[in-house]
Amino acid sequence: MTIKIDWNQFKIKNENHRKSFEDLCYHLFCRKFGITEGIRRNYNQVGLEIYPINDKKTSKCIGFQSKFFDNKLSDSSSKKQIIDSIKKAKKSYKDLDKIIIYTHLSFGSKNPEYKQKIEKEAGKIEIEWFIKSNFEILLNQPLNLDLTQLYFDIGDELGFIKKERKGSGLNI
Repeated sequence: MTIKIDWNQFKIKNENHRKSFEDLCYHLFCRKFGITEGIRRNYNQVGLEIYPINDKKTSKCIGFQSKFFDNKLSDSSSKKQIIDSIKKAKKSYKDLDKIIIYTHLSFGSKNPEYKQKIEKEAGKIEIEWFIKSNFEILLNQPLNLDLTQLYFDIGDELGFIKKERKGSGLNI
């Protein structure tokens, strides 16, 4: 059974949805890179959400930015926010190799012009996009169901009930 990731439900469940989205992305970033003890971070870090890390596998210096927009990703204000963050990160972290941009939105097409403009602004820094479809896949994986429960208030209640009834000898 696939759990539907509903961003409107996310906004209802999380009073400060932008801060909660940043926290969700922080957890996913840490899990992606096997970081179990957290990363030094200051809120509103210059251009990034956290100080960049050095990936043990690739030796690349990597940071991330989380962007929860109430408008479209293609809107000029969204594009400007992302580009401003990239500019600040490039200026502040000279060794930065890659920025992962987490957003709950998706592109209108495979490689729209605004996406190309953002990536061009990054220059030598690789941009990895983590968009709506990535969240849908990752938050349905067993390892991340705790985050799905925490941020979306979605759990496996039906599975729990079936397991309990099976243990009691009742058939469903």
